[in-house]
Amino acid sequence: MKRIRILVLLLVLFMAACGISWAQENISVDDPQDLEEIMPQKESAGVPDLIIDSITFDPEPKEGNPVGIVRIHIRNAGTADSPENYMQVRCLVQECDQGKDCSDLSNSIKGIVRVPELEAGEAAEMEWVAPTLLKWVGGNYYIVAEIDSSNLVKESNETNNINKTMVFISSFRAESGAKK
Repeated sequence: MKRIRILVLLLVLFMAACGISWAQENISVDDPQDLEEIMPQKESAGVPDLIIDSITFDPEPKEGNPVGIVRIHIRNAGTADSPENYMQVRCLVQECDQGKDCSDLSNSIKGIVRVPELEAGEAAEMEWVAPTLLKWVGGNYYIVAEIDSSNLVKESNETNNINKTMVFISSFRAESGAKK
């Protein structure tokens, strides 16, 4: 008899440790909507929303200055963390100083910037360093930054992943006085 008590006690302790109970609660629900009140509600996981707030330069874009560093200010305006992803940066020449239209992507300077994981509400400043030999020349440029350009992050708003800024560089070259 003593062995049976010990076995029952061990069984009860094992069941308690495993979260098993003797009693099972039976619930009767007449209306399926009543089930929502009984069941514990899961909080919505939310989704990230990556935004490019602004684009700035260092040094200031002037003819003869190196293209240098393009600073892209980003943030996750969503309600969930965003995983690591990538941002594409392009410097599109809208108008060369010779008057030729060079705005297609084949004539642009391109770069890829790794974007770290951003918590919901977190902001960061990313940098793209242009190749060192590039210098600004007279003309109009668009600096375009696109975060999550491959659409790998499911976001609440996919339409705000691109930002662009126009840069006008005036040319200080002297016109030649040659006669026709």
